[in-house]
Amino acid sequence: MSAVFGYIGSGHKDKIRLISDALFRRGPDGEGFIEEPGLNFSIGHRRSGGRNKTLRGGPVISSNGRYILSFDGAIYNHMYLRMETQRRGGAECHTTSDEESLVEAIASMGLDKTLELSLGAYAFCLYDKTERSLFLVRDRAGEKPLYYGTYKDAFFFASDLIALRAADMYPSLNRSALQLYCDHGYFPAPWTVFKDVYKLKAAHVLQINLPFNGFCEPKPYWDINELVSAAYESPFSDGAEDAVEVLSALLSDSVRMQMEYGQAGALLSGGVDSSLMASLMQSLSKEPIKTFTIGFNEVNKNEAQFAKAIAKHLGTDHTELYVTAKDATDVIPLLPAIYTEPFADSSQIPTYLVCKLAKERVSTVLAGDAGDELFGGYAKYLRIEHIWKKAKKIPLRSFLGKIALLVGSRGLGLNKDKLFRGAKLLGARNNLQAYEALVRQWNWHPPLVLGADECENILNAPEISAVHSSMIFMMMDADFRMYVPDDCAVKVERAAAVTGLMTCAPLLDKRVIEFAYKLPLNMKINAGVLKWPLRQLLYRFVPKELIERPKKGFAMPVREWLIGPLREWAEGLLSEKRIHEQGILRATWIAEEWRRFLRDVNHNGSKIWFILMLQEWLDHYKKANRTGF
Repeated sequence: MSAVFGYIGSGHKDKIRLISDALFRRGPDGEGFIEEPGLNFSIGHRRSGGRNKTLRGGPVISSNGRYILSFDGAIYNHMYLRMETQRRGGAECHTTSDEESLVEAIASMGLDKTLELSLGAYAFCLYDKTERSLFLVRDRAGEKPLYYGTYKDAFFFASDLIALRAADMYPSLNRSALQLYCDHGYFPAPWTVFKDVYKLKAAHVLQINLPFNGFCEPKPYWDINELVSAAYESPFSDGAEDAVEVLSALLSDSVRMQMEYGQAGALLSGGVDSSLMASLMQSLSKEPIKTFTIGFNEVNKNEAQFAKAIAKHLGTDHTELYVTAKDATDVIPLLPAIYTEPFADSSQIPTYLVCKLAKERVSTVLAGDAGDELFGGYAKYLRIEHIWKKAKKIPLRSFLGKIALLVGSRGLGLNKDKLFRGAKLLGARNNLQAYEALVRQWNWHPPLVLGADECENILNAPEISAVHSSMIFMMMDADFRMYVPDDCAVKVERAAAVTGLMTCAPLLDKRVIEFAYKLPLNMKINAGVLKWPLRQLLYRFVPKELIERPKKGFAMPVREWLIGPLREWAEGLLSEKRIHEQGILRATWIAEEWRRFLRDVNHNGSKIWFILMLQEWLDHYKKANRTGF
């Protein structure tokens, strides 16, 4: 874990130092800068010790002096890159660092070839002094963050949005992107909460030529559309048992490489994915690995006892922490600074606490992220496909959708949520629009955010629908492209970064992703069994009866806490008068939803949590914002 940052504009020398100070938490063990005064340009880097203790901090320069690299993350196969570099006559490395392996590989093979060969989780900037070109690069699954944007006449990039405030930049809110946040609880790339500030999309490169005169659209270096097309044209052709063997070899190698990054433990929720990661780790270790889990006193949300049973069966050194509403109350004020923009996956609180717990005993943890999206683990995929098949048979469904939209918009005392969701579903023209209608939380019309327009994202991208003939595969693909990098990765990486912990996700290995995309759907969901190949592999280590139960993960008991110990806090933030005075959201609609939440025992509270996290962030931002909203 490190911090990547840079600034192009007047006063760049002073700005880069202010940004570095603000990013201290991502790299407390060293810093450094390289400046190009004639181009008004500075690159900075903050380093966290980890396995790269041979480097003091600051960007790394290639041995031929051409390339400057500021790097965050890990290249798991960096020793292979070294061998390939030297085989091609490139420079020999003199440290144990990933950065040196990467920059010398680029100097020898070029950026495109190096990215093709690299396995890892990374975000970096590369400056080519000969061509005066700057490249911003993000890993294939978006595990590591990288933001960029313009403010007045300046351009910046950084691992964290806190760089904006540090450099005295206060852009206005992007209301259209805020609507996306209200719909999903996070900001899908490339959008952020601010105008003219963006997330670099996963598997993309942004090139900027100096002197700076604007930038072009980022380009993918790994095209998932091509991966999807290839999956339909030439899927995995061997039998199901062969598929499990291939997966076993790939995951074992991925886990082995990632365990080499410091003293590694595992985040264990007791579900299929985290249990498989812990099982593979333990099979590769001579000593008991350390596992960590979070529990809740609310029985219907607690999986800690199952995680404990799995840990006992595997023989791990297990630690658990039970989280209370008081713990949540203590953490909530920290969330705006941890995530630096509104973020509302409710498991963010237990994730932060389990990372903090793990850091006391290990430097790195492996997690089971992306198993559901890659191997068909969500029951919603089957349920939504079934609902859409039935909806398509309804006579005059488009007309009925317009009627539902009209009734909902006029607020005739009915359930707006069901009306607007039904209207969107009935009006859907294809599989993707149907999926969007059923997963968006604030599907209301007009938009909940005042002044918001439609924002492009994966769920309204025509090319996604065009490449798919299977609705379930399409839903999995959409979730992998949007939910995995912009929710799952954000939740874990930011919580780990603020605690000084490194996180790895073996299922996001390029080789595993490409294998999963080629696996036919009937090998992922086999006779109604979700994530069939992952389960078959896990059963080699853990008895089936310890695994087969409803999925909970680290989900927080949102409803129980909001109607109980957190109710006063929630009602203060949801005050209709307060929200009306802010002038950002439709206050009456939120008040209506809060009343529905209180009376409806089946309301899970996710929509309410989205608004609460936004309100908490707005309070935090307003204190530092000199220009208002």
